[in-house]
Amino acid sequence: AGDLFVCWYFSTGEPLLNKHLGDIVAETRGKEIFSCISTNLSLPLTDARIDELLTCGLGCISGSLDGASSETYVQYRRGGQFDLVVGNMRRLVARKRELGLRLPHIEWRFLVFEHNHHEIPRARQLAREWGVDLLEFYPGLAPIDPPVGEVRAVPANLPLDLAHEGPA
Repeated sequence: AGDLFVCWYFSTGEPLLNKHLGDIVAETRGKEIFSCISTNLSLPLTDARIDELLTCGLGCISGSLDGASSETYVQYRRGGQFDLVVGNMRRLVARKRELGLRLPHIEWRFLVFEHNHHEIPRARQLAREWGVDLLEFYPGLAPIDPPVGEVRAVPANLPLDLAHEGPA
């Protein structure tokens, strides 16, 4: 671990499915290693799991929420439960505040598509209300000209500031 300074726990599946995630992340604690998970927050989380995620040593919990309403969210996250994801994100933020923690940063990652880009102002408003640390808009991967009824990429001419915003 001498040369390791950032550890990303994602890209090969949903990290919250790993029941040992907290123990794995804790191995990096105290070693000047910044660790991050990217999750869709779509699993029911117990209070104990929330506490574990907040105290295991993570530097950032990036939660994907691709819409500011249930109607847009489910277009990309088919079968997803908007209220569950929002509830998990808000519980993470609230519990982090209760525990008086500086880290992990709680990030809302909003993948932008043609069907949800109009909700960017609402997402900014909600991010401030909920108290997330960071809000990131990122173009979602989808065809430019998909079959009717399928998710379409964000229009190329849409000005999209991809930079993080924070505190949101």
